[in-house]
Amino acid sequence: KKNGFVLLVKLFGLKAYNLHKNYDDGDRLMATFAGMLCDTLNAAGSPEDFVGHLYSDEFCIFTREKKVETICKTIMVKAERLLRSFYTPYELMRGYVTLDDAKDRGHFYLAEGMIAGVEIPANWDSHYIYIVDLLKDLLKKVELDDAGYRIMKL
Repeated sequence: KKNGFVLLVKLFGLKAYNLHKNYDDGDRLMATFAGMLCDTLNAAGSPEDFVGHLYSDEFCIFTREKKVETICKTIMVKAERLLRSFYTPYELMRGYVTLDDAKDRGHFYLAEGMIAGVEIPANWDSHYIYIVDLLKDLLKKVELDDAGYRIMKL
């Protein structure tokens, strides 16, 4: 048995995108983003790897590839390029969208992807919900990084 990795990929800014554009465009953005994740894993991963949609704006990736850093870096580069294509040049120049909704009002950053990852030892014997909690906490730290991702070992 080999160690494995669980990656939590979050698409920040989806709510603002949906409110600024519309939910059909948001669904198209999500489907395109999911396709990019699958394409990246198919190119850099192995046949046993898996991409799943958890809920809303979160995806998970299961891989045993040692080149997980390369996978993360590739996703970050492709995500930026892909997400930029969903905005107008004016929105890209400003770096935010403005919402004037009764509930959500103000300037909101453009959508971006971030990744938190955990290396799971082959002899892991604890409950997997523990990993989800770790990934959620790690994702908060990723928000402060320029790299856009972090991977930790258990």
